[in-house]
Amino acid sequence: MGKDALKSNSGGYYNTAMGWQAMYANNSGSYNCAVGASALYQNTTGTYNVGIGFEPLTSNTSGSYNVGIGYRSLYYNTTGTYNSCNGIYSMYANAGGIMNT
Repeated sequence: MGKDALKSNSGGYYNTAMGWQAMYANNSGSYNCAVGASALYQNTTGTYNVGIGFEPLTSNTSGSYNVGIGYRSLYYNTTGTYNSCNGIYSMYANAGGIMNT
């Protein structure tokens, strides 16, 4: 729901995308939830991620089991897994970290 939400999805399933360009580049990533403009924007194969707010997990491509709640939380995460954060810019520069809270 939202302009260009899940626009590139071809093989992913059980995803929820609400907001302008939410999960825009998703290809085969599954079991993700993106709520907000550009949430999980670059996600292609990542699974079991949750991004809520403006641009959370925007750079995520293959990272899985992440939760980012808040303005640009986990923004630069690309391959990191099992990360959880809440708040404005929380874990903003985390790129490949694992198991952070």
